[in-house]
Amino acid sequence: MSNVKIAYLILGFILLFPAAFCLFGLLASQEPGVSIGWIFGYGVALINFLAFSIVCFIKGIKNR
Repeated sequence: MSNVKIAYLILGFILLFPAAFCLFGLLASQEPGVSIGWIFGYGVALINFLAFSIVCFIKGIKNR
């Protein structure tokens, strides 16, 4: 396994931590009195972190 693949796998794993933070923020922003901007922001960030994490895992596992 090359160093680049290992780096992609590590990056994919590291990106799961901010995704978990955004998931917590998304769930916590459902309380009354919170602006819709926080809900939207946490949701978009969560989708981005998960998407990039999946891409990194795929690049790390791919056989090329």
